Amino acid sequence: MEIKILPRETVLLAKNHQLLINWYINNLNFKIINNNSDIKYCNLETDSGIKIGIADMEQMGNENYSKRIMNTVILQICTNDLKKLFKRIKNNGGSVLFGPSYDEGDKYWYGSITDIEGNEIWVVDENCP
Repeated sequence: MEIKILPRETVLLAKNHQLLINWYINNLNFKIINNNSDIKYCNLETDSGIKIGIADMEQMGNENYSKRIMNTVILQICTNDLKKLFKRIKNNGGSVLFGPSYDEGDKYWYGSITDIEGNEIWVVDENCP
């Protein structure tokens, strides 16, 4: 029998669980799909199908909050208006790490932002190959 691997959400461990959930809802248009307050775990999804989970860092036994920008797993999203999204992020507690930058060869915009807890998110526009 073949072992099946099925897609699931990327999980972010949050220092402030509810605040991070609200940030993704208000800035990147995620919607709550399931919210389990007993274990402080929330499933979020966009209309386009991007899924993430947000769990309470302390409840999961992880208190390694110090160097978020050194994460080895990075969420990547695509948008139709990178410049407008970056402006929204700056105005709502996130940070722009770099960009918007333009790739002359492949003709697309790209950059990198962080959420309010410092988790990096790569952003590309719809022309990115």
